[in-house]
Amino acid sequence: MSMSEKEKILAGQFKELRRSVFNKTLEESREGTYTEPLCEEDECLLVEQVLAQKPESKEFLLDYMAHYPLSNKAIDMLIAEAQKPDIKQILLTEIRHYGFNEDHGFAILKKITDFSSLKQVCESGRSLYPDLYHKISSIEVEENLGEIYKKAVERYRSKKS
Repeated sequence: MSMSEKEKILAGQFKELRRSVFNKTLEESREGTYTEPLCEEDECLLVEQVLAQKPESKEFLLDYMAHYPLSNKAIDMLIAEAQKPDIKQILLTEIRHYGFNEDHGFAILKKITDFSSLKQVCESGRSLYPDLYHKISSIEVEENLGEIYKKAVERYRSKKS
């Protein structure tokens, strides 16, 4: 009997997890493979392993994020630990790939305070949330983060149309 994704995550078997997530085949004889996202519960378990610094968990998570956006709950877990430099970098990678929603934007502003990281967040805006825009604009730093956020959203929107 093969192990579930949850069991592989808990056992730290990331090579096996990589095979089961990224190299699925429709039929044994077929050459083509496809990927299948983890369920929210397994994503959260994976983030827990990264937070616990389990070997290979961070590398797997970053590879996974290159294919799929994380669930809101998994992102909440990263935001809660964003004061840790390595976790902040994972969170910023997720945001650069997929943007952020309004709740995550406000939560990030409470956890991340350095200008460089805040600028990266603002440059990843995809939707303009008026309340978030005003909050970002009120942060006093050398550049107007609100305008950076607004321009990023406009750039993203113009690419979409």
